[in-house]
Amino acid sequence: MHADSPLDHQPVVARLEDFDTRSGSRIERAFFNHRPWVMALCLLITVLLGWQALGLRLNASFEKTIPTQHPYIANYLANKGNLAGQGNALRIVVETTGASIFDKAYLATLQQLNDEIFLLPGVDRPFMKSLWTSNTRWVAVTEEGLDGNTVMGDAYDGSPAALAEVRANVERSGEIGQLVAGDFKSSIVFVPLLDKNPKTGEALDYGELSRKIEALRDKYQSDTVRIHVVGFAKVVGDLIEGLQQVLVFFGLALLICAAVLY
Repeated sequence: MHADSPLDHQPVVARLEDFDTRSGSRIERAFFNHRPWVMALCLLITVLLGWQALGLRLNASFEKTIPTQHPYIANYLANKGNLAGQGNALRIVVETTGASIFDKAYLATLQQLNDEIFLLPGVDRPFMKSLWTSNTRWVAVTEEGLDGNTVMGDAYDGSPAALAEVRANVERSGEIGQLVAGDFKSSIVFVPLLDKNPKTGEALDYGELSRKIEALRDKYQSDTVRIHVVGFAKVVGDLIEGLQQVLVFFGLALLICAAVLY
C-alpha cells in the first residue's frame, strides 16, 4: 500500500529557464533568485573569517586547568607571591646509560643543558634548580659548627677526586630522591615557569617553549644520555603541535572535497 505525498505531484523542471521564480516563500525566493549575490556574500564572509583565523593563537593557562575555587588552591593563589616556583613547572630528567651520573662527560652535558634552559623565555630563573645551580647546596655539622657549600664546588675540574667529592656532596645534600635518582642513574633540572614572558609582557607561549625544549633534546640527547620532559607546559605544547597538524589535514581534506564536488 502506497500513500501519495504532495512531493509526488511536483513537476520536474529540467531547465533553469523554465523554473518559476515566483514560487516558494520569500526566504526561498531571496536565496534562489539572487544566486550570484548570495555566493558573493558567502565568499566575503569566508574570506573575513579566514583572515581573522590567521590571528588566532593556540595557548592555554595553567590556572584554567586547576579548581581555583578549592580552598587549597585559593590559599595558594592568595600567597602566590611567596610561593614562587611551586606551581607551574617543568621537570627535565637527564638520564645516563653509563654506570652513574658521576661522570665527567655526563656532568659537562648537564651543565650545558642547564645553562641553555636558564636562558629560555618564561623561566623563573631564581628558583630553577639542578646540580649546577647555586641554590643546590649541602650542609653538614662538624666539630667547628655548620659547614656547607654548593654541590658543584668552584674547584670542580672533572678529575676522579672532584667526581668523588661531588658524590659525597650529593649524599650530604638531601637531594637523593628529589633532584637525583636513588640509583644515581639520572638527575632532574627543575624549571619553574612564569605566567608571562618578561620580555614581551604577553602570556607565556607554551607552543614556542615546547619547540625550544625539543630543540635542546635533539641537541643533547645521544647514545649515552637520554632526556625526558614532564609538566603541564610540555603537555600543552604537544597538544598545540598535534592540533596544528590536525588543522593541516582538515584543510587538505576540505580542498579535496571541494575539488571532487566541483
